[in-house]
Amino acid sequence: MVRLRTGRPGLIPTPEEAEAYDFSAPEREFVDSWLGNVVHGTPDEVRSGLDDLQKRSGADELMITANAHGGDARLRSYELIADAYGLPTTP
Repeated sequence: MVRLRTGRPGLIPTPEEAEAYDFSAPEREFVDSWLGNVVHGTPDEVRSGLDDLQKRSGADELMITANAHGGDARLRSYELIADAYGLPTTP
């Protein structure tokens, strides 16, 4: 999100690249505020966090994006969320 916000869109960095990045003060402020509605953790923690977000916001629906490095990790994230809610997944 920082790259996009600062006009440098591109691929999601690897975990190593993200960990090594030295955020400026404005970038850190942006990240901290953006993370306020980010839910992550185990499948049960994510389900609980999404349920809390829905209750807090009063939203009729939530749009979920998995900002993971690599398609396999992203797909697995969606599968875990679907499993946590008892939804079908594609084979």
